[in-house]
Amino acid sequence: MQKVLSANISAVDNPAAVIVGNNVSISQIQFTAKTLTADNPYLGEATALVIAFTMNHALHPNDTIVVVVPGFILTPAAAASSTSSGCGASFVATTAPDAMNNGADAKITFAMEPGGQLAADTACTITTKPTLAAAPKVPQSANLATRTMAATIDSAFISPSATAIPSSSAISVAVSLGQTSLVLDPNQEQAAASVKISFTPNFPVLVCDVLTATLPGFQLSSTAPTVSMDGCGTTIFTVRFDSSATSRASLIFTANNNPLSPNTACTLTVASDITTGDVEAANSAARTLSFTSIVGNDIAATSIATSSAVTALVITEITQVITFTSLDSSQWQGGTAAAWEGAYGQYLDIVANTSGQVYYKTGCSVGSSAARRGAAVTFLAKISAAFANSASVRASSLVGDAPTLLQYAQQLAAAFNVTLAQLTTADFSIAAPAVVPHCTQGSYSDCSGNGRCQYAQSSGNETQTQSRTLECACNKTNGDANKRVQFLGEYCQYPCPLAKELPPPPPQLGITPVALYEQVFDDIAGVPCNHEANLQSQCVMNAAQNGAKCNLCPSGWKGNACEQRQKCPYVNALLCFGHGACSKSYCTCNPDWANYDCSLYVGNDAARSVQASFFFMAMIVAAAAVAATL
Repeated sequence: MQKVLSANISAVDNPAAVIVGNNVSISQIQFTAKTLTADNPYLGEATALVIAFTMNHALHPNDTIVVVVPGFILTPAAAASSTSSGCGASFVATTAPDAMNNGADAKITFAMEPGGQLAADTACTITTKPTLAAAPKVPQSANLATRTMAATIDSAFISPSATAIPSSSAISVAVSLGQTSLVLDPNQEQAAASVKISFTPNFPVLVCDVLTATLPGFQLSSTAPTVSMDGCGTTIFTVRFDSSATSRASLIFTANNNPLSPNTACTLTVASDITTGDVEAANSAARTLSFTSIVGNDIAATSIATSSAVTALVITEITQVITFTSLDSSQWQGGTAAAWEGAYGQYLDIVANTSGQVYYKTGCSVGSSAARRGAAVTFLAKISAAFANSASVRASSLVGDAPTLLQYAQQLAAAFNVTLAQLTTADFSIAAPAVVPHCTQGSYSDCSGNGRCQYAQSSGNETQTQSRTLECACNKTNGDANKRVQFLGEYCQYPCPLAKELPPPPPQLGITPVALYEQVFDDIAGVPCNHEANLQSQCVMNAAQNGAKCNLCPSGWKGNACEQRQKCPYVNALLCFGHGACSKSYCTCNPDWANYDCSLYVGNDAARSVQASFFFMAMIVAAAAVAATL
């Protein structure tokens, strides 16, 4: 027969009796569940602590819960800042300031308020305000054994001693905006541009949090700018400008509705009302992002990791003379001159809008002057690089298209309320344009610093009286032998893409020594279109004519820089040359075949062995030749 024994330990609580075989014992007072969560678990940041527990014994006024959180920084003045949920009454942190230790002994004591009672086996959650604690300044792992919880119970002669909290938050790296970038389009000086800012915070961005981008030298012109979001989840941002001084021109973004989840790549674009400043190098340290958080996750102004350069606005000048049969130079002023100048700009397609006013495209303008004697008017168009080529072609075609120019002039004159003299196309003639070179001989800055302005190479067909044109001869190196760069574009503004690193040699080289492979491809690593790609590919302008890319990658490679190895190479439309199988992104070659694509015969056939040796030596010679020319 089992024996059951209960004991009246106090006038308030009677521990339940339990049966252990034929023996009798009083049940131990203990926590049956306990967790600790830091809701802002980043180094040194203010954080609320959420402490949850369940005990198999009732709690009453003056009973306490003691939580030890080593490394946390506690603020005594905020000790009473806590809330309780499901606890039957409120718990408050009552630790006296002189006893609230920090560092290794950081400890918070919570006491139940008078009149309260927490029944046994009832889940209780205590949440402190963020002002009470800041996370440690060094990382801590989750479920740290030195984070403990204990209780002191007046009605019990044995209270639960301090034991590890089995589930608690890790304290990770400091808050960060992650990889940040700024893209300007266009990126020329004093140009109306869109601004695209990207960031990936490792913490939640909350409603009313603020991201500030500071762009010194920029001009911000709107009182009601707009922003578009890409990849930002359901978070909607608003933007306002601080244009009180160009030295600290700022775009201020505010999260407006839903939080942005941690590690979410978010891009914010302001497409208008921004004008770039003067010439500035890429990745300028003066361009910064800062962050202001409603929960204290503030980030001081930090340089944007990658940002567009602001390049010089290179100007091409086109002069063209129009001779009128009858013209008084004193009449060439005011609305008359403006109508003809606008018409000339419209014909060259450097005018963005002609509805009542003439708005020139970025970096473009038209002026004119009438000869004091005679009937000749000289037009001078200054044109930025983006429109120079097309405008030059249009100026040449204008020689035989006087009716269109006259039509444009008459339309603008009507918009300006100006009466033009009655003219027909027989009343004026248009001379061929003179295009002033878009760069100055010997200049590097006119060629974006990536080339030198010089006369174009002779085609062999010029006569002695024909002068060759000046153009930018682009560099094929940036002066760093380990990172050779080729530049393209009329102003050498586009670098050919480079692979970031040389890929590892293939695991199966056959008769090819690994050292020889590394020597050959180390010699040409980092050149445009990447390592072995130089044997079969070239760098060209992309379809939009606003960047460079690799035109053709060799078998086994892909990407703008031919930097990505494909799953397995195809040779002559055969996977692994038809002499192997694809395994783990590499060809596993059949017997007697080798090399990364199984194209090299290494069998016992003497003739084929000699042929294979010549093939490989030719490849090495070709690679060395490419390296020598770059």
